[in-house]
Amino acid sequence: RNLESNGTTAATLLVDAKNRLKDVAFSAKGFVMTQELQDDVYDAIEHAYHQVPKGDLEDSGAIQEEVRRVIRRTIYQSNGKRPVTMVHVLRV
Repeated sequence: RNLESNGTTAATLLVDAKNRLKDVAFSAKGFVMTQELQDDVYDAIEHAYHQVPKGDLEDSGAIQEEVRRVIRRTIYQSNGKRPVTMVHVLRV
């Protein structure tokens, strides 16, 4: 029911061996995603990643949780939806 009423989002963060954020991919289904909202989400993801304490950058779970929260917050502030959100951290 949550998927039906709020949609779903997925973000993939590409992180290099020195814990630098190299790329972000984001997708959303089940609600209207304007270009402005998409830009806001990308900005929020990058900001959230850079706010993770340096000591936690090795912990993919800490990164995933921080990014998941900021995606949901950004979308909720824009359109009142709370999508199911998945975040993947790929290390290269």
